[in-house]
Amino acid sequence: MVHLDGPIYYLGALERPLLIQTGPPLALLFTSCDIARQFPSVVTDLGNLEVQQIQDWRGKEEFLKALVLQGIEIYLLDPNPHQPLRAARHAVRAALIYVQSHKKQTACL
Repeated sequence: MVHLDGPIYYLGALERPLLIQTGPPLALLFTSCDIARQFPSVVTDLGNLEVQQIQDWRGKEEFLKALVLQGIEIYLLDPNPHQPLRAARHAVRAALIYVQSHKKQTACL
């Protein structure tokens, strides 16, 4: 979960992030704005999607909680726009616990 220590990026809005719907919905998270911008403009322009950045622990917690409330259990990290399902998968709830432990300064190092 070290990728959560720095800024994270996603496409869309807090209440409606870009998802992949091939079975259970999968959220897309990125470790850089450049990677997020690699998604084809056809996808992002049709949905009027912009790259959103989250830097602080509180913002990350709110984003992950929003994913849980939407029933999203898994996110893909830095997916390739041509083969997104090959990206590393991470559990949203585990990420939320990680973020909350840092926010409360109870993380085990």
